[in-house]
Amino acid sequence: MIDEKILKKYYEQIAGKLYEMVPGHWNRIVMYAEETGNMSSACFYYYTDKYRKVHHSGDIPEKYNIDKNIWDSRLLELTGIIKDLWLEFKNAGEEPWCTFTFDFDKGVRMYKVKYGYERDTEISPREREIRWAYDELGIIPRGNFGKKLLDEYLEGKKSSGTPEEGEDWTTPVFMDEKTAELIEEHIEKYIGKTDIVFHELLSDTIHIDIYHVKPAENRNYHTLITSGMSALPMTPPEKFKECKYAELYICLPADWDLSDEGMRDGKNYWPIRCLKALARFPHEYKTWLWPGHSVPSGNPPTPFAENVGFCGIMLLPPIAMDPGFRELQINEEKTINFIAVIPLYEEEMNYKIKHGWRKLADRFDKYQINEIVDINRRNVCKRSFWPFK
Repeated sequence: MIDEKILKKYYEQIAGKLYEMVPGHWNRIVMYAEETGNMSSACFYYYTDKYRKVHHSGDIPEKYNIDKNIWDSRLLELTGIIKDLWLEFKNAGEEPWCTFTFDFDKGVRMYKVKYGYERDTEISPREREIRWAYDELGIIPRGNFGKKLLDEYLEGKKSSGTPEEGEDWTTPVFMDEKTAELIEEHIEKYIGKTDIVFHELLSDTIHIDIYHVKPAENRNYHTLITSGMSALPMTPPEKFKECKYAELYICLPADWDLSDEGMRDGKNYWPIRCLKALARFPHEYKTWLWPGHSVPSGNPPTPFAENVGFCGIMLLPPIAMDPGFRELQINEEKTINFIAVIPLYEEEMNYKIKHGWRKLADRFDKYQINEIVDINRRNVCKRSFWPFK
């Protein structure tokens, strides 16, 4: 067994070298390396602009006018550290790995590592990198040759049978850069400056990012807003054909733990999981979501987490927000509506289905319930609160 202090030494050396290799401001680096003892290779992707833009390490020399010999020397130093790490495993009698992933988030100053013990030797290192980048990060090559290799890979997976759990054979749709910038400007105008973007690592159907606006003096709650749901139009009925584009948001108390460590706990992560699932729902089922709609958390409905009684949601127009936040016109054909996600108890779900969403909204108004989540709030449809029903 290798001493954790030795491993930490290598991880810190790798992080330091990556710091040195990426000029300018960045948020996150994800490196993929291969090592056999005779062959070493490494490449990485780095995220900028609050995790929204991703770049390949191979573009750095040209982008920042770095001499190729200097770049190659730095890359050689990086692979040298990785090889020394591999030798530590071998000399300690551990099973030698052949692939190594190093995920370093500068914002929270944390890194994650992953060792792999299998690699497909029938394909080139470039093909293995393309497959890794797609499977792990949802990244699609920009060049035609890379796209061709990825298409062949996905076609091969289709012909091999049923996908494994968590796999996806479709290319996700990404929000265009201009619209993403307009959404961020809209959020900053009506809510506040985005602190961080929870960038989705692996996407299907559409790529969903979650913008996080931290509490402020005049706004004592976190706000989480999707960006990506409106990359594709929904499928509303003909009489609501204008209601095609939406993004969702939810507000959480100021003491909600949204740190990297905190979100590993389902008690904290469920609102983000809920937002992502809802954002995909209309595209996966060729339907639409709009204020007044409700969605259960399963059949039968089950609580989102062990510490909450909520087992579904209802969508409402913004309540606690500036009225101007509700709509963002992108162009003559596209207006994005921002819709609040309100978690519901099962009794509230049933009441809404029986009496309509406006009746339930009236009860929320009576008890001043809005889009700011309170996991201990009263159930407005529980019989004990309505003895005359």
